Amino acid sequence: MDLPTLWRRHGRDEVERNLSDDSLIFTSGLISREWFARAVEKVKETMDPRYINKMFGLLALEFWLDECPSVPDWSGGRRSI
Repeated sequence: MDLPTLWRRHGRDEVERNLSDDSLIFTSGLISREWFARAVEKVKETMDPRYINKMFGLLALEFWLDECPSVPDWSGGRRSI
């Protein structure tokens, strides 16, 4: 699979549209906004398939959390990844 091409054609738009500041992965404390912003920059700079795959994984996680009846708060006072 050519992840950089998939990212350029569809992935970037989907991630930008579905992973905003009010996304469940951020509001639940599961993923830090700072880490996400650095990862997006890494994708822009390098088109590294590992980071592109992480973005698709976060998108899938957001969709999955959106279907959960209740989303726990994973932060627990700890720093999220």
